[in-house]
Amino acid sequence: MDECIIKAASAFLLGLLISVFSNRNSFCDGKFEGSCREREKHALLKFKSDLIDPSGRLSSWGVDQKDCCVWVGVTCNNSTGHVHELRLQNPDAESGWLPYFGYEKSGLSGKINPSLLVLKRLSHLDLSYNNFKGLQIPDFISSLTHLRVLDLSEAGFGGLIPQQLGNLSSLVSLRLKGRDDYTSTLRVQDLQWLSNLRLLKHLDLSFVNLSNASNWVEKVNMVGSIEELYLAGCYLDSHTSLLTNNNFTSISTLDLSHNNFEPSLPRWILSITTLDSLSLSQIGISGPIPFGLRNMSNLQNLDLSSNLLDSSIPKWVGNFSSLISLDLSNNQLNGSLPESLGHLSMLEGLYISSNFLEGIVSEAHFSNLTNMIYLYASDNSLSMHVSPDWNPVFQLEQMELRSWKLGPKFPSWLRSQNKLLDLDLSCGQIADSVPYWFWDELSSHFMYLNLSHNQLHGEIPNIAPTLGAIHSVMYLNSNKFSGSLPLFPPNLRELDVSRNSISGNISRFLCDKQPHELKILHLGDNLFSGKIANCWNNWLQLEVLMLGNNNFTGSIPISIGHLQGLRSLHLRNNSFTGVIPLSLQKCKNLTMIDLSINNFIGNIPTWIGKMLTKVMVLILRSNKISSDIPHQLCELVSLQILDLSNNKLTGKIPKCINKLSAMTRVKYSNHTAISYAYYGGEIAILENAFLVTKGLEFQYDSILSLMTLIDLSNNVLSGEIPEELTSLKGLRALNLSKNHLSGVIPKSISNMGLVESLDLSTNQLSGKIPASIASLSFLNYFNVSFNELSGQIPTSTQLQSFDASSYVGNKLCGPPLQNDCIDNTIEADHQDDNDDAKESEKFYICMIIGFVVGFWGLISPLLYSYSWRRTYFRFLDANWCRVYVYVRRWFRCC
Repeated sequence: MDECIIKAASAFLLGLLISVFSNRNSFCDGKFEGSCREREKHALLKFKSDLIDPSGRLSSWGVDQKDCCVWVGVTCNNSTGHVHELRLQNPDAESGWLPYFGYEKSGLSGKINPSLLVLKRLSHLDLSYNNFKGLQIPDFISSLTHLRVLDLSEAGFGGLIPQQLGNLSSLVSLRLKGRDDYTSTLRVQDLQWLSNLRLLKHLDLSFVNLSNASNWVEKVNMVGSIEELYLAGCYLDSHTSLLTNNNFTSISTLDLSHNNFEPSLPRWILSITTLDSLSLSQIGISGPIPFGLRNMSNLQNLDLSSNLLDSSIPKWVGNFSSLISLDLSNNQLNGSLPESLGHLSMLEGLYISSNFLEGIVSEAHFSNLTNMIYLYASDNSLSMHVSPDWNPVFQLEQMELRSWKLGPKFPSWLRSQNKLLDLDLSCGQIADSVPYWFWDELSSHFMYLNLSHNQLHGEIPNIAPTLGAIHSVMYLNSNKFSGSLPLFPPNLRELDVSRNSISGNISRFLCDKQPHELKILHLGDNLFSGKIANCWNNWLQLEVLMLGNNNFTGSIPISIGHLQGLRSLHLRNNSFTGVIPLSLQKCKNLTMIDLSINNFIGNIPTWIGKMLTKVMVLILRSNKISSDIPHQLCELVSLQILDLSNNKLTGKIPKCINKLSAMTRVKYSNHTAISYAYYGGEIAILENAFLVTKGLEFQYDSILSLMTLIDLSNNVLSGEIPEELTSLKGLRALNLSKNHLSGVIPKSISNMGLVESLDLSTNQLSGKIPASIASLSFLNYFNVSFNELSGQIPTSTQLQSFDASSYVGNKLCGPPLQNDCIDNTIEADHQDDNDDAKESEKFYICMIIGFVVGFWGLISPLLYSYSWRRTYFRFLDANWCRVYVYVRRWFRCC
């Protein structure tokens, strides 16, 4: 019994001692009652006070919630209560919205308060994907010596990375990646400090400038524990990548993409046989796929995309039995697709788009690809030859075969692919009707569907929505679809059925009562007719509306004012009537307005200049608008294209035209201000405009944002060409032809140094062609015909190269006209002599008349009036002496 008591007491004492020692820090560092420590709580609150939190992510951090261990992003040790993890990464990074607005919407910014040093047990600090706007990484972070994970990826930090980070000898993971849009200013002078991080396994310095870090390979090689190395976009080149003693014995992941190792791959990379992931995208290498890669038998991911590789895909690629992802896209690979690819039974993603591959692709190429879910092979010259009853072994989720020869029949094997979310069969030479099973069983599941640029025919049925379906995109344009416009799922984000033969009224489509999420609607180039229903209040998300080249009639419904997010409006080439509706002024985000080739009447609304201040393109060409050009249009400082031609405009060209500042700037590079990007973050140039330049009509699309144009031709404008117009130095095309403009061509027209097309024909301009016009070196179209110009045509390479028809209907001489300026000079001299003689005759006649009138006007009263004679001679007597004295003094002085 005593023995049992002794054992029980010993066990009790042992448990007590364990409890005491496990909580020894609690006794030494304040009271601990299962919640966070008071000192660390105040440190976190001080840290928060220096942060800017636009989305209120840290709203739970407050005195009302006493236990900081339950605050968002804070994790404490269950035993000691010390904060050991601070995970404050931007949640939008996981949602996928970060490239669009995540940095501003929910990214933390401000300053990093040194109060973090109070968190002495902190082992994990994550501030990734926030927005610290170029703030330098604080040196004091190097004092948090218990840190095992430091993640500052894409957090907006900038400047020199402190070498003191080498003091964090416990680090296992260091992620300092800059933003991959090359806005990062992070840089490193020397990587010697990495040698102190003996436990480091994960290092990410992607998009950090390492161009000044000499011998970077040797410095990184000194950290023998590295398993994952990411150095994408670090401005590395082959001259700084020499390595004689390879110490990368543990490395499994290597990412050197977006650097410059041209023309060939460094040998030290090929000597690493332990790799299971190798990314060498966009590094400038050329020639065949490096043979040395064949020794990397463990590879699971291989990315050689966006290089200059130009030999065929070798058969030995099929020996990578562990390969999960193979990316060879955007190269210059040629030849046929090897059947050995069909041996890659583990392959999930095959990416071979944008090469020069050609030949037949058969069932053998896919024989063992049972795990493949991603197939991107667009923009090659490949042809699919499979049996009609082929049942593929794979179940794809994403497949893009743009520009393959898939037709003429619609691919029946698609019916088995019931997991497809992304399908692109555009430009596939398919000349068939779309089977019913495609619309019924597959189409409503798609996130992205592109069947454009084929010869598909038949009617498009109503497509029912799938419960819980995500936003989707559907491109059915450039086919031969007919019938009426069906109903589409309300979750549709983009719809393009343009360039078909779809007809009828669209009222049923527009007045569908479901709330729609459509942002882009393209119905152009069809056979639609009738009036537009007044139902635009159902489409509040719409940003791009393209109805051009149809047979719509009637006026624009006033409900269009509900589209307050509308950025682009295309109603070109219809039969719309009435005035431009006042409700359109509510669409304040409009950048593109094309109402050309319709029957609009009335004035150009003054509110366009006051309310639609973001407009970049305004095209009202070929209507029946009759008014002056309102000076309010001069307030459109973003305007690049102004086309008011073929109307009934009167009055003068406003002198305030020089306020169109977007045309005063010289632009050499493109931008996406007149472009839109939605699906997958890819930029899709949707905007286009038909503009008359160089005497012909051209369609501008991809270079539309570079174009600057003013076309006021074929109106009833009068007065002179305002000199203020010539201050538009960025203008590329100017057309003032077929008006009643008078006066001279301004000499300052040479200020418009970028002008390529200049048409002043069929006006009443006089005087000479300014010699300064010869300095317009980009001018390749010039027309001043049918004016009242005279004199010699200035000499320049451009002006003499134009056809003589550019100058006819004037009194001009010299090349390229046939009449010689010498003969014209003689004739002009004779004419001048005749003119001088006539002027002399006029002078003498006027002189005689003046003498007669003056003499008899003075003498007659003196002869016939005694009182006039008496007054006159008294005046002479009174002033004669004064005149005599004055004249005498004058002669004496001389």
